[in-house]
Amino acid sequence: MLTILMFKKLPRPSFRFVLVAGAVAAIAVVIFSSEFLGARLCERLIRQNGFPEARIADFSLSPSGIFIDTLSLDRSEFSTAEGISIQLSWIDFLTAHHIESVKVKDISLAGEMSADGQYKIAGWDASFPSFSTAQESSGARVGSVLIDGINIDMDTDYGNIRLSGKISYQDNSQSGESSFQSNFWAKQKQLGFSASINGHKKKTDPSWIYSCEWQDGRIDLPHIQASRLSGWVDFGDTSKAGQISAGSVKHQNMTLQNLDIVIDTAKEDMAFFKTSPAGFPNVVLVGVWNKSSDLPIRFEVSAQKPAELLELFGSEPKAKESSTFSELPPLTLEARSSWDRLSLASEVTADWTLRLGKGEIKANGTAGFEKETGVTKIHLNPSSLDASALTFFPALTDDKLSITTGQIKVTGDLLLSANSPPKGPMSFAFENIGGSYDQTPFEGLTGILLFTDIAPSSWRIDPAAEFSLKRAGKGNILENGKISLTGDSQTGLLWKKADFDLGGGSLSLHPFSQTKGSIRKSQITLRDVDMEKLIKIAEVDGLEGNGKIEGVLPVELGPQGFIVKGGLIKNSGDGEFRYAPVSFPTALQGDDQRMKTVREALSHFKFTQLELSIDGLLEGSLKTTLKAKGTNPRFDDRPIELNINLEGALGSALSQVLNPSAFTTDKAQNVLKNTKPNSP
Repeated sequence: MLTILMFKKLPRPSFRFVLVAGAVAAIAVVIFSSEFLGARLCERLIRQNGFPEARIADFSLSPSGIFIDTLSLDRSEFSTAEGISIQLSWIDFLTAHHIESVKVKDISLAGEMSADGQYKIAGWDASFPSFSTAQESSGARVGSVLIDGINIDMDTDYGNIRLSGKISYQDNSQSGESSFQSNFWAKQKQLGFSASINGHKKKTDPSWIYSCEWQDGRIDLPHIQASRLSGWVDFGDTSKAGQISAGSVKHQNMTLQNLDIVIDTAKEDMAFFKTSPAGFPNVVLVGVWNKSSDLPIRFEVSAQKPAELLELFGSEPKAKESSTFSELPPLTLEARSSWDRLSLASEVTADWTLRLGKGEIKANGTAGFEKETGVTKIHLNPSSLDASALTFFPALTDDKLSITTGQIKVTGDLLLSANSPPKGPMSFAFENIGGSYDQTPFEGLTGILLFTDIAPSSWRIDPAAEFSLKRAGKGNILENGKISLTGDSQTGLLWKKADFDLGGGSLSLHPFSQTKGSIRKSQITLRDVDMEKLIKIAEVDGLEGNGKIEGVLPVELGPQGFIVKGGLIKNSGDGEFRYAPVSFPTALQGDDQRMKTVREALSHFKFTQLELSIDGLLEGSLKTTLKAKGTNPRFDDRPIELNINLEGALGSALSQVLNPSAFTTDKAQNVLKNTKPNSP
């Protein structure tokens, strides 16, 4: 039996089916090839613009845009961008180059920070993206950008530091305005802060205006430490403004506290800072940048207690230095310079002004800082000061000194370094200085003091200073003084000579010389002194006289004060005196005939020989013996010899006459403490 199998003939595919199937296949091929080519094209662009090892994984296209799962900027995938979604209308993108939005889930950048502050990302060849003019002018626009997370890891010489943040950007095509917002923060030991950086641009102004605000700032690096940092900054093309505050900032050996910096380029003083060194709240540092001044940079140091400046800028002050500066009034030092003078390679220069108190002392000059040696050179221009300002220096003068008239002209040079006090040559010219010392008046002191070195611990006067003094003492007993001063920090202030006109004669004071122990010796010499003038100055009750006297008074300066030993004053010609007080001193009292005769002889005694032997403490127990030969009219001019021990009022009077500067015991102690004698 023959079986014939019959197969039904299939219908031929329709043209529509073939067309659809072909279109689907073509679209699939186009999409696949587009994704492949798009990924390669993006890689090529990224590699040509600084990242030669960039790779893209999972690149896909959709009707609404492009999605990139991972973008690796280096072979080891240390720097990556993940979850990149680009939303767009293909027609708008192809015709108007418009991208609706770009979203990035996370960007991680790993790199190294060099010692000079350069940051290099792993896989980056350190070149920046470059675009052709055609691309720049193509008008491509992105409507918005959102980066949910950014982590920047830096391997530095001070350890690993991570910065984290997020960024958003908006471009409104209708209003023509653009803006961005960002937040960054760090929480490492070396660096900590929280900051926001924002910006906006208006359609009418193509320039961006930026603002930045930060708080909770902290820096802990070997060369700088700072705490409690906060502030804000606004800046655009035409103006910039901001404020920065810090609780403390430490750089090398200097620590500043309560630092405030203010910037406003619209004002004359476009930048300003104020701070105090740590531990010195009474010392204030101020800096100003004035945009219209010839010397726009101004730096000011003010100190309520100037002695603190020695501790701040130098080593621990020595006793002499500390006492010199301890009682000074508030001090302000101002320096002015320009950017050109501050940017010199070897030396920074500036002009300066110094004020003490409420402007009572003013001085000015120039200054230079040698960068290689760290030495500051200060030149003081010739400055005229009111002499009364010397009372600001009690360690250099005395609380009993009162200066009321005269001028002092000062000039010189100072050298300052971190390890030594101020030193250098200085000149002080005194003109008609007047005042009083312990209520003893003086006037017309004139002369020049030349210091080869002014440092309190190494000062020296050279050559000897020659001074003149018009008059001094009660009733101007001393006149036409000639004084020669010298000295240094080892020997103290010394006089080589001191000569005065006294009562028509002269008084000379010899310099002190060293003896055993702490005793120092000097000598007062009197020549042809008018007794009448001395007696008027002494104001002894009932004493009158005339004649000339001369003599030598050896003086010792010791712990007890000024002591006269073996002093002898005698007449240099005939004379007379009358002594008839209301009440005689104890040594001349008594009702016996002998004392009555003595008192009567003293009432009018014409002498041919007169000697006063003086011994004892100039202030207090001064013993004076009067020996005289002469006559009295009441005794028919018969020869009379007197030998009387005088104490009380007359001894006190001699002390006043011989001591017009009131040599008190406490003053002697001060001299012993603060000066040293000439060599024997």
